[in-house]
Amino acid sequence: MPSFNSIDDLDYFIFDHDKFLFGRSGKQRSKQEAANHTNRPDTCGHSRKLTTKLRNAEKRAKVARSKKRSHRSQRVISC
Repeated sequence: MPSFNSIDDLDYFIFDHDKFLFGRSGKQRSKQEAANHTNRPDTCGHSRKLTTKLRNAEKRAKVARSKKRSHRSQRVISC
C-alpha cells in the first residue's frame, strides 16, 4: 500500500496538464460551444441604456410635477 506522501507519475501528469485543459471557453465548455453561446449584438442599439434614461426622465418629470402642485397649493391669495 503506497503512503500518502508518495506522488506517482500520474499525479505529476495531472499537475502539469490541469492548466491546459480548459482554454478561454470557461465553465468547462468546448471552444465551439463557447462561440455559439456568446453575447449577441443587440440590433436595437443600447436598449438597456435607453430604457434607464427614459425611466429616469419620467421619474424626474413626476417629481417636478408634484413640486409644482405643492408650490401652487402653498400660495396665499390676498384679496
